[in-house]
Amino acid sequence: MSEIARAHTANHFDEKNSIGSCFRVDLLPDLDTLIAFLKKYQPDKQVKGSDDRISDIYHCIDFESIGWYGVGLRENYKNLKIHYSVRNGFKTEFLEIDQLPKTNYITVVYKVENNEKKMITVFPGPYAPAFPHKKMTTEEYAHATQFWKDHILLRKI
Repeated sequence: MSEIARAHTANHFDEKNSIGSCFRVDLLPDLDTLIAFLKKYQPDKQVKGSDDRISDIYHCIDFESIGWYGVGLRENYKNLKIHYSVRNGFKTEFLEIDQLPKTNYITVVYKVENNEKKMITVFPGPYAPAFPHKKMTTEEYAHATQFWKDHILLRKI
């Protein structure tokens, strides 16, 4: 994992400063613990992207919650003020809410290079597409655009 990817992923272990999903640090305090934890499970689903990215989605049914999912349907939060932030070079929108929904899903995004998995990011929650970008196929771009039109990042206040 690159240092940039490691720094981004670290945000998912910081409940107080995180926009988006966050792991329960009492259970998964850091990336190395999470990687060891995932070795006990097999992905329930896999999503393959055209840019050689693969997303493995794990459903950790042994736990009521492994963290909080920081993505919500916009229609569920119609009366809240939208805030803006730059995230990985993308201008993103987010809402501040009292409590993020619990999740027992983990999504790991990686590429396979030289027969080795190279992790790009990992986050608590079911699969969510990347923000739309130029490297996506027309179909992926349309899917990501629609997803983020319907969904928004959440932040616990």
